[in-house]
Amino acid sequence: MVKVNNTEIIEFLKQHPGWHSARVLAQQFEVTTRSIRSHVAQINDDSAVILTGPLGYKLKQEKISLDAESEKMDISSEIFYLLFTSLKHSISLAEIMSVTNYSEATIRNEITNFNKLPNQTASISIKNNLITLNGEEDEIRKTFHQIVGEKVAYNGYEGESSMQKLIPDIPIEVLENIIMDTVGQNDLVINGYEFDDLLLHYVISINRILNGNSYSTFVENNDLKKRPEYQITIKTTDKISKKFHIKFNKFEIQGLTLALIGKMIAKNTEEKDLLDLRKYVSQEIMQECLQTIKDVDREYNLHLNNRKFIVRFVIHISNMLNRIEYKSNQTIENFRYLPKQYPFLYDVALYVIDDLNKRLGINIREEESIYIMLHIGAFLDKDSEELINTIVVVPEYYNSTGRIVERIKKEFKGKIHISRVIDKFTQRDLETTSNLIISTVPIKTKTNFVINISPMFSNLDQMVVQNKIDEIKNEKFIHDISTDLNRFSSSELFLSNTKFTDKDTALKACFELLEKNDYVNDDFLSQINKREEMAPTSFGNVAIPHTMNMKAKKTGIVFLVNNQDINWDSQHSVRIVIMIAVNNADTNAFSKILQALIDVVSVNSNVQKLSNYKNYQEFMDALIEILKTIKPIDI
Repeated sequence: MVKVNNTEIIEFLKQHPGWHSARVLAQQFEVTTRSIRSHVAQINDDSAVILTGPLGYKLKQEKISLDAESEKMDISSEIFYLLFTSLKHSISLAEIMSVTNYSEATIRNEITNFNKLPNQTASISIKNNLITLNGEEDEIRKTFHQIVGEKVAYNGYEGESSMQKLIPDIPIEVLENIIMDTVGQNDLVINGYEFDDLLLHYVISINRILNGNSYSTFVENNDLKKRPEYQITIKTTDKISKKFHIKFNKFEIQGLTLALIGKMIAKNTEEKDLLDLRKYVSQEIMQECLQTIKDVDREYNLHLNNRKFIVRFVIHISNMLNRIEYKSNQTIENFRYLPKQYPFLYDVALYVIDDLNKRLGINIREEESIYIMLHIGAFLDKDSEELINTIVVVPEYYNSTGRIVERIKKEFKGKIHISRVIDKFTQRDLETTSNLIISTVPIKTKTNFVINISPMFSNLDQMVVQNKIDEIKNEKFIHDISTDLNRFSSSELFLSNTKFTDKDTALKACFELLEKNDYVNDDFLSQINKREEMAPTSFGNVAIPHTMNMKAKKTGIVFLVNNQDINWDSQHSVRIVIMIAVNNADTNAFSKILQALIDVVSVNSNVQKLSNYKNYQEFMDALIEILKTIKPIDI
C-alpha cells in the first residue's frame, strides 16, 4: 500500500478547490477510503481546514499553513543557508555534519548538485575539508532569495520565524512598522502581495551588513535617484540606522531601491481615475493598456472596461514595466498553483502579455502572468456567482418571519436570491421558477430541493441549507457541462488506436480533423503552437491544447486517445490529447469546460480509465460519470 501524508492531501485540495469524494482521493493516492478519512480527521484535529459534506471533502478558502514536512528546505539549500548566515568565511565539513546530521558523502553529493542548478553564478566549494560560499555579493544574495528566500519569507524554517532568525537582535515587527510608516507618508503605498518580499530584502541586507558582507560595489544607476522609491528607501534606511546603529552604504540603498520598484501602488485607487495617474504613469502606457483591455474584451467578452479595474490594471502594468527596466525580481512561488486552478484566467493573462509585448515592443516574462491573473480574477469574482432563486416559507409567529428571513439573507448573501416570502405553501407555488424552497413547516412535494428548518434557524439548519446549495450547484454544473461537451464534440472528432510518439504529429492530426470538418481556418495550428511555446498545455498524462484567441469558425473539441506515450514537453508524456477550438460566442462555456477537464485529468485513475475507451460514446459516458464525482464548486 502506498503511503500518503497529510501535506499531500492538503496540497491536492489546494490545487483543485471544491468537493472531492473519499473514493476519488483514495484513487488519487492509491490508498483506502478509510485511510483518507483518517488523514482528514488528523488534519482537522490540528486545524479545521478541510470541510466535509455529502459531496466529500474540500479545503476552506482561508490561507493555511502546511505541516512542518513541507516547510523543510532541501539539503543543498540548508547548507547554502548555513554558509550565507555565518559570520565565518568558511565552515568546516565536520561542523556542517554536526549541525545538519548529514553524512560526508551526502553533503559532498548535495554540493555537487547545488553547483549544477541552472541560472545562478554563486557556488559552494569544498577544499581541505572547508566549505566556502563563492561569487559576487549581488549573485550570492540573488541565489539566496531564489532558492531559500521563499521558504524563509512565507513557510518558516525549522518551525521558527525564520526572518527573525536572520536578524535575532532586531525585532521583525519593529522593522515592518518602520517600512510601513515611511511608505505610508507618501502618495504611494506598498502592494500588499509584495510586502513580505520587500521585508525579506531588508532582512537579507541587514544580516549581510552585520556579518561583514555589505555590498562593496554595485553598478550605479543615477536615474534611480530621481524616482520616488529612492527617496522612500533613503528615509527608511535612515530610520533603521538611527534606531539600530546599522550603516547602509550607497550600494545597499540602491539595491533596496531596486527591491522596492514595482511594488508600489497609488493610495485610494477606488477614488482615482486615469487623469490622477499621470504623475506615476506615462501617457503611452495608459493608451496601450486601454487598447489591450479592449482587445481582451473583444476576444473573451469579459467586460473589463470598468474604471476601477482600469486604474488598478494600469498601475500594475506600469509596475511590471519598471521591474523589467530595472531587472527587479518578481516573487511568484506562493502562487504557482494558480494556472492549474484557474486555467481560463491564465490564458487571458497570457493573451494580455502577448498583446502588450506587441504594442510596447518588449519581452514580458511568462511569470508576470500570475499577477495579471490575480488582478483580472479579483475583478471578475465580484459578479461571477449565479444566485439560486429561493422561496422562504415561514408562518407568522410572534414576528419571527422577518428575523428568520434576515438571518437567511445574511448567512447566504451572494449565494441565493429570495424572490418570495410566504406563510403557506400551495401546489401552485411549484409552478414558479424557484430552485430552492426553505420552509419552517413540512411541505409535501416531490422536488429534491426542499429544506425543512427549525424556527430557531440553528447552526445545524445553516449546515443543511449550505449542503443543499452545494447539491443544486453541482447538479446544474453536471447538466450544463454535459450539454456543452455533447454539443461541441462528436464521433467525427474522435481519434483512437493511434500510435503517435511526438507532439507535432499529434497536434497536426487533431488540427486536420477540425479543419476537415470546417471548425477552424488554416492558421489555427500556428496559433496552437504559439500558445504551447508560451506554456505547455500538459496536465499529467493529458494535454489540452487550445489557442489564446477565440477565432474558430465554430467551437469544437477533438478527443485523441493514443495507444502509447506522446512526448509533450521536458517533464510530461501524454496518452490523451484534447484539442479545443473556440468561437468567440462560446467563451464562457470554454472557460467552464477547460476547468472541468483539468479537474478530471488531475486524478491519475481517471486518466487510466479514459485511456481504455476506443469508442466515442463510451468515452463520453465515462467522462460525464467522472465529472459527477469530482467537479469543484466555487462556493
